[in-house]
Amino acid sequence: MSPKLLRYLTIMVTSTMSFALVMSASAQYEIKRVDNAQLIAQASSIPESPNGIYVVQMKGDPVVAYDGSIKKLNATKPAKGKKIDPNSQDVKNYVRHLNGKHSDVLRQVKGSKKVYNYQYSFNGFAARMTQAQAQKMQSVDGVVRVYADEPRSLDTATTPDFLGLTAPGGLYDMGVKGEDVIIGIVDGGVWPESLSFSDRTGSNGNGTKGGKLDYQQIPGWHGKCVPGEEFNASHCNQKLIGARYYNAGFGGNAGIDANYPWEFNSPRDFGGHGTHTSSTAGGNADTPMTGAEAFYGNANGIAPRARIATYKTCWQTPDGGSCYPSDSIAAIDQAVADGVDVINYSISG
Repeated sequence: MSPKLLRYLTIMVTSTMSFALVMSASAQYEIKRVDNAQLIAQASSIPESPNGIYVVQMKGDPVVAYDGSIKKLNATKPAKGKKIDPNSQDVKNYVRHLNGKHSDVLRQVKGSKKVYNYQYSFNGFAARMTQAQAQKMQSVDGVVRVYADEPRSLDTATTPDFLGLTAPGGLYDMGVKGEDVIIGIVDGGVWPESLSFSDRTGSNGNGTKGGKLDYQQIPGWHGKCVPGEEFNASHCNQKLIGARYYNAGFGGNAGIDANYPWEFNSPRDFGGHGTHTSSTAGGNADTPMTGAEAFYGNANGIAPRARIATYKTCWQTPDGGSCYPSDSIAAIDQAVADGVDVINYSISG
C-alpha cells in the first residue's frame, strides 16, 4: 500500500452527505440568450482571480444548441430524445469553428494563455491572464462576459424519503429505479472499491463483488476511465463507467502535489464528498454499510440501477473541499459530450 493511500485510510473521516438537485443533461437544452451591452455594464469591473484564471463566455451557441445558421456548418443540436455524438463530422466541424473563434479572441490579448476550451454545453474558454488583461478581454468583439475563476465549496441536500420515492405508489413501487440512466457526478471523485459501485450484484451477489455481472454495456457511451495516482482503468466497470479529473484551476498535478500533497492526482476521492454524492445518487441497492456506519444496515442509492460517471473537480483543503469554475465547466462540457443523462453538481455558487 502506498504512503499516500495509507495516510488517506488513517485520517479519512466519514461525513453525512445526501443528494443534491439533478439537472437534465440530455437532448432538451435551453440556452439563455444574453444582451452583451447589458452584461458589460454589469461587469464593468472584473474582480481579481485568486488563481489567475478567467472564464470567457463567447457569443454563439455551443454544440448542444447550434441550429445550422452558419453557412457550410450543419446543425449539431440533437433531436428530441437524442444526445450529441462528439465523433460525428458535423460536431467536429462546428467544434473546430468554435475553437478558431476562441483563438482569434485570445490573440487580441497578448500574454494570455488558454487553459480549457469549452464547446459542447458552453461556448467559451478559460485562460490564465492578469486582471488588466481580463478587463481588456471583456471589450473584445465576440466576448459576452469574462468571469474571475473563484473557488466554490461542496454542498449537500435531501433524501429518497423526502422526494417521495419510497412512498406507496412512488417511483420505486412503479419499478422506476434508473435503469440505463447515466449520472455524471461533478464533485470530489470516487472511491471505486465501494460496494455501491460494484457491477457484480446479480444472483447471490447481495451487494458484494461475488455475484454475477448484473449490468451490460450501454451503446453510445463515449466516456473514459482516466488513470492516475492510486487509480487505474480497471477500477471502472459496467456500474462505474467513467472517471476523469480536472485540476488546472489548482495549477495542474504540480500544483496539487505542492499545495495538497495528501490528495490523489486522479479520479480517486480523498475528502469523501464525491463518493457520498455518487452512492446516494445511484449507488447499488441493499449495499451493506461499513465502518462506523455499519449499525445503519444497508444503503440504497436514489436511482440504484443507474450508472455512475465521475468527474473530479474538487480537491480537499483544511476547510473542506473546494473547486474552481474553470475546472467544473470543463467537466460538465465533457460530461455532455460523453453522453450522461443527468448531472449532479452539489457545489455552491
